[in-house]
Amino acid sequence: CCSVGRQLRAKELRARTVTVKLRDFDFTTRQASTTQPEGIETDHALYALAGGLLRQLRARRPAGVRLLGVGVSTLVRQAVGRQLPLFEDGTSLETERDRTLSRAVDRVRDRFGHEALSPGSVLGSRDRRIDG
Repeated sequence: CCSVGRQLRAKELRARTVTVKLRDFDFTTRQASTTQPEGIETDHALYALAGGLLRQLRARRPAGVRLLGVGVSTLVRQAVGRQLPLFEDGTSLETERDRTLSRAVDRVRDRFGHEALSPGSVLGSRDRRIDG
């Protein structure tokens, strides 16, 4: 998801449709899509939508997975003069804060490489370090 989001942001695009494609151990290929009223560009929103689609696919047929892919479509240009909401109502998949954070992560990875930053949730227990 993060490479898809990064490509969207680099091209100043947002995606309205997210698709998850799943190939099972027996080469059965399935996919699910969702289309949102507004385009998204952040890794957070892409993970949320893709995760929900993956859970739906796995609930229908829990089987060993050979291949998993995430794609986007129904692309729209990022609005140049987009009006920000006065209050975040909590119903949006992504906030302006999410967009700012994603762009900051992109800049760090551009400078120091993709491995420079990763979510803490992907660290194994042996990789965790507590100072203090």
